[in-house]
Amino acid sequence: MKGKKLAVVDQDRCVSCGECAHTCKIAAIAVINGCHAWADPKICVGCGMCAKACPVGCIEIITREGNQDEQ
Repeated sequence: MKGKKLAVVDQDRCVSCGECAHTCKIAAIAVINGCHAWADPKICVGCGMCAKACPVGCIEIITREGNQDEQ
């Protein structure tokens, strides 16, 4: 179930702490290969909990456009 919003991670600023992944109740975000977080657009509903949990503020909640869930 996807929403009208989506979490997007600034991968250059992500410190791979995993706080976002621990906070996400639907497992839509994960730390990939210990390098950076990534929100799965097919799962993410854009609730913003991951963005609030991020200690470095590298997650932004955006409005989906077009087929953004296919990326």
